[in-house]
Amino acid sequence: MIIHILINGKALENLLGGKLVKRQCASYPSADGETKEYNTLELDGTVYEIIPAALIIRAGLLTASELFAAKSSMPCGTETPC
Repeated sequence: MIIHILINGKALENLLGGKLVKRQCASYPSADGETKEYNTLELDGTVYEIIPAALIIRAGLLTASELFAAKSSMPCGTETPC
C-alpha cells in the first residue's frame, strides 16, 4: 500500500510525473466479502506497489534543485539583496 509522500508540500507522484492508481486487493477480502482497494504508483509504464528508495531520492533531488534555482535568482543566494 502506498501512502502519500510529500516533499516540500508536493506529492511524490506529481514531482516525478506519475500518477496514483487504485487497485483491488484480491488477496485480503474484508469480513463483509468486499475487496479492498489500495494505491499504486504508475510511472513511465511501470506500476509500483512499493516505491523504490531511488524514486524517493530522485523526487527529493528534483525539489532541492527547484529550491536552489529559486534562491540563486537573488544576489548572494538569499531572499534579500546584498
